[in-house]
Amino acid sequence: MVKACLGILEFPFTKDHLKNRLKTLKSNFGEVKDLFNASGWGWDEDTSMFENEDEVWKESTQDKQEASKWKATPFYHFDSLYKLFAKDRAIGELSGMTKEKKFKLKSIGIETSTT
Repeated sequence: MVKACLGILEFPFTKDHLKNRLKTLKSNFGEVKDLFNASGWGWDEDTSMFENEDEVWKESTQDKQEASKWKATPFYHFDSLYKLFAKDRAIGELSGMTKEKKFKLKSIGIETSTT
């Protein structure tokens, strides 16, 4: 993958750079998808930004202040990233990272193995 990207992007980077960029893209996609999953949001293809009334923005970002950046920040290639990442997004009570899942399971009385 790194070799293919090196030829296309024309600047040097390592496997770690690629992994970190992918992690950032997934994180940003998840934040955007979670925030704008509710109905009523508009998408402006010219600006690559979500749209809604100021009051809705305020309510939607009240608990997630870091998400307010998407009011003024374009999110390019949303459609392509949706195709790549949308099915990988875990939802529900037991979603999260492995340590978080184990903690949640333990909190409801289910022991997990450490192997």
